[in-house]
Amino acid sequence: MPIRLLPRQLVDQIAAGEVVERPASVVKELVENAIDAGAQRVEVSVEGGGVDRIVVADDGGGIAADELPLAIASHATSKISSSDDLAAIGTMGFRGEALASIASVSRLSITSRVTGSDAGARIEVDGGVASEVRPAGCPVGTVVEVRQLFHNVPARRKFLRTAGTELGRIEEVLESIALCRPDVAFRLVADGKTRIDLPATTDARRRVLAVLGESIADGLLEVTADTVLEGGAPITLWGLVGRPSLARGSGRALRFALNGRAVLDRTLAHAVKEAFRGLVDPGRTPIAFVAVEMDPSLVDVNVHPAKTEVRFRQPNFVHQCVMRAVRDALRAADLVPSFTLMPHAHSVVSAIPTIPMATRNPTDFSDFAALAVDRALHATPPVALVSAAPETLHGNRTARRVMQVHGSYLVVEDAEGILVVDQHALHERGMFEELKARIAASPLESQRMLVPVAIETDPRA
Repeated sequence: MPIRLLPRQLVDQIAAGEVVERPASVVKELVENAIDAGAQRVEVSVEGGGVDRIVVADDGGGIAADELPLAIASHATSKISSSDDLAAIGTMGFRGEALASIASVSRLSITSRVTGSDAGARIEVDGGVASEVRPAGCPVGTVVEVRQLFHNVPARRKFLRTAGTELGRIEEVLESIALCRPDVAFRLVADGKTRIDLPATTDARRRVLAVLGESIADGLLEVTADTVLEGGAPITLWGLVGRPSLARGSGRALRFALNGRAVLDRTLAHAVKEAFRGLVDPGRTPIAFVAVEMDPSLVDVNVHPAKTEVRFRQPNFVHQCVMRAVRDALRAADLVPSFTLMPHAHSVVSAIPTIPMATRNPTDFSDFAALAVDRALHATPPVALVSAAPETLHGNRTARRVMQVHGSYLVVEDAEGILVVDQHALHERGMFEELKARIAASPLESQRMLVPVAIETDPRA
């Protein structure tokens, strides 16, 4: 077979394999274009998980009628004009591939109006074939509609997941972008139902809580850093990280922003996880949002057409800066769990009084060994689990000395070695066993609430 040039439509479809992986990729590219256009509000509507229809409307600067054919052409962009611009990219998009790639695998229409124009204009593209530009009535801004995604590439459709899964990916993409730009309002409507509604705000913390959930507000720690990299280039960090107890089984709550761009970077992710080393189980991921601001010339975003991967020119310094900032925030917080035991007629564990240090020898704890062991492991009134728990957990070992640490732990010495008893865990186990006994004996008491309590849940959980 002789060597030949590929048709432009086939070239765009090949490029779409990298740029347009799924409906969420389309939403990402169109929303980033809206932000580059100066939009203050972006509304996304999807049907069928984004496969049947995607509409992205913004109130940005719009596209002039005579530029609409260029907007859907390959490698046509208003973001950069020379190789010098490529070395310091400050916009979300710059490759000029997104609209052409999307248009090659869908039925696309663009309706736009620029400020000062009396009317808007509209262009339609079906599988890469564009229509004439026609006048259209519309407000200032741009509306991009994508219908029947991958209709002409059925093999790509087979690899898509269910509509619910694809919608979840769209929500995750939009939330990541919204975290980076709290000054822009975002709204997502799926099959007529509002899924995301984030008003614009100047308070970055409020936006983070709106995305990650108000229920974890008390467990978030603020991370700040303002330092310089090698060579004197400044780098600024701000973010919120969750306490170790909030760690989750997936990494969806670990988000990063770089110069206002949502990124997935191993260097930043490893830095945060390293800061939590020893505090979080290796199988769990901490909750965190970290925004990094630095000189665009010190980071390369032209790594992959999706523009979510980046390369730092000084990755070790960035890693150390992020890890140190997160670790400092964790060290400044009191991470020791605490609880208060309320007096109750059926309490399994009684509070252990603190013995003043001045009344005893600091190295001799035998004077309150009997008191601590009796109250912590043999509480009164007696419950079946109390007499069984020491036998199960510690066999016939008899404590000789005990020391209370930070009012939360008991360090017990016996003939075989040392035991560490977590008073909080012991209390929880006691309450659990008491609850089981009450359920086995009779149905639990219940009472209707006078005023309903609203409980926030994650629809994707």
